[in-house]
Amino acid sequence: MFLARIIDGLTSGNISVAHAYAAEHSTPETRKQALGATSGAIGTGLVVGPALSGFLAPYGGTAPVWAAAALSLISILATIALLPPDASEPLYLQRIPERKVTRTMLGIRYAWGVLALLIVFFFVNSMFLSQVGLYLAARFAWDGHAFGARELGWVFAYAGFINIIVQGLLITRANLVASDRTIVVTAFAAMSAGFCGLALVSGVGLLAVFLTLIIVGFMFTRATLTFELSRSAAINRQGMIMGFNQSLMSVANIIAPLISGALIGHRLYIAWVLSMAGISTCGAILAAALLAARYGESV
Repeated sequence: MFLARIIDGLTSGNISVAHAYAAEHSTPETRKQALGATSGAIGTGLVVGPALSGFLAPYGGTAPVWAAAALSLISILATIALLPPDASEPLYLQRIPERKVTRTMLGIRYAWGVLALLIVFFFVNSMFLSQVGLYLAARFAWDGHAFGARELGWVFAYAGFINIIVQGLLITRANLVASDRTIVVTAFAAMSAGFCGLALVSGVGLLAVFLTLIIVGFMFTRATLTFELSRSAAINRQGMIMGFNQSLMSVANIIAPLISGALIGHRLYIAWVLSMAGISTCGAILAAALLAARYGESV
């Protein structure tokens, strides 16, 4: 099991590569939509994957593993067949002179603010996804029995449906009436409200309402901040900045589940959801402060 996870970790740079590819193969006018679609696809995979596992679990413990292997093979074939090769020159933007990675990162000051917001998002996202199954099993029942693999699968399938709605319909329309700063602040606030609601409810109906707030907040935050991060770096630095972003996500995926697991392991369910509400509130405050300067500048 550890060997499998090690191999998976060594080959997990595909998310940053996908974001960089989308940024480099889109015009400035369509870059946000391209990165939003990429983030939406990644977010859909993160929620539909567990849902598929939940549906396959009754057929044996190895059924989800074989399904994951088949999907990995499909992704390899799709990459070969569907993605055109990189051009020798950037398609839409002029490259700037190359510098050392450390010097480049220190010089992109706005990117550090966006990365700070992203690590807040990654932290709360990892806390939630790593323990939500145990939380729901401990506090909610369906048809006379506690939430199990099948019920959790339906929850993640619903999350995937919400993600499709957000990415396909809502993000583009939201940008017509609000700035990215307002969207991120509102998304973090929605997440905080959803977590506070989870601490109070015990019925499945209200559970769906507060889960919707959390999921919508996740989707808007991930897509919008990914675009802001891409916009903060030159076209030939997309791979570097997205790779650094994924490294921060990996750090959050190490630390957050340990804290989250300790809280759930000691049955501190209310503390678990309220801690995520507090982190999300901090994210909203940071977004209001760190993204404010960007919109005060002329483009």
